Amino acid sequence: MFGLISDWYDSELFKKDFLADKNISQGKFDYWLKKYHSDAIKPEPIAVHGVQNDFTQISLPDISNKIKLTKIIELKTASGIELTIFEKC
Repeated sequence: MFGLISDWYDSELFKKDFLADKNISQGKFDYWLKKYHSDAIKPEPIAVHGVQNDFTQISLPDISNKIKLTKIIELKTASGIELTIFEKC
């Protein structure tokens, strides 16, 4: 089943379209898809085309309370990620 799931990811088709000519119900496929992504199985990460999967954490120095900062940019995404950039005055 995991091979079938990998084939589905490689096909980039909608699940319904991929399963149209297969002898498996969508419910059964979803059951195995959940197992595929469970922590117990730990499959190889799936690469999204054109997206880099690595992450670099940056550390910022402590800023003294005596320095005045002005917010110059604030970004909020629909997924809840917030990024605020300040400028020293």
